[in-house]
Amino acid sequence: MKPSGRDRLIIALDVRTRAEAIPLALTLAPFAAWMKIGLQLFTAEGPDLVRAIRETGAKIFLDLKVHDIPNTAARAVESAAELDVQMLTLHLCGGSEMIRAAPLPAKRSTTMTRDSAMPPHAPTPWMTRAPSSISTELAAAAISDPST
Repeated sequence: MKPSGRDRLIIALDVRTRAEAIPLALTLAPFAAWMKIGLQLFTAEGPDLVRAIRETGAKIFLDLKVHDIPNTAARAVESAAELDVQMLTLHLCGGSEMIRAAPLPAKRSTTMTRDSAMPPHAPTPWMTRAPSSISTELAAAAISDPST
């Protein structure tokens, strides 16, 4: 079955505060199943905002562009999964080790629902030019869909 337009649309909650984000999410929920929470809003309002938006029934795209050492990135993915986030961005400049490590803890978490057992990762390329060695390393790190 083909997803509806509502299921394919992501609303970017690119505002500064919870007081702006919640009404916006509630107003637009009839038109979009997904809400994107970016770094600015997440830093200002934290995990409680993610929980509040999730309670509206929206699916969450947490756009944090995770980029850290493999263990730390893996813990960030685990924390996102525990928040019942459906999609999370990883910055590809984190390298193949980070990309491979990031999904591992999400598989082990006991608090995740079936829908969020493995948040899909939206790979985010670098914003400036990167050495070709990174491209080669990332190609070698191709990850298969863990839900298959």
